[in-house]
Amino acid sequence: MKYAVHRRFKGKGLCDKELNLPYGTRLKADENGMLTTKTGDTVCHVNSDSCKMHFAVDDDGKGLERGKYTWAIAFSKKHMTPDGGFRFTEKQRSIIVRHYQCFIVPEHDFIIFNNNFFKAPVEELKKMAKELGVKV
Repeated sequence: MKYAVHRRFKGKGLCDKELNLPYGTRLKADENGMLTTKTGDTVCHVNSDSCKMHFAVDDDGKGLERGKYTWAIAFSKKHMTPDGGFRFTEKQRSIIVRHYQCFIVPEHDFIIFNNNFFKAPVEELKKMAKELGVKV
């Protein structure tokens, strides 16, 4: 599977090296789900928070756009609470639970996006952002 850096990754990879991967860098996931650079450095696992925050599936060539939407919906600072948490309005929460249940981890008191959300088609993410009133 191919991935693209949609937000700069600057930190220690699983290869135990400091990495600086700028926007647009392309990576590949190996058979174990580990993201690797062209030089063979292992960055992180595809299901990790680090992957979800910095990298997007790019098999269809839309990774940068997909990453823009997943970041805006799931991690935008506009939704941060003073204590560092994340909160949707009741209206947004209702929309997500009603129309996008396939993208959340069930049975939680708060919204946690699952791996399907981060692999969703860009058109569906655009629609979701529009319904939620999330500016991208």
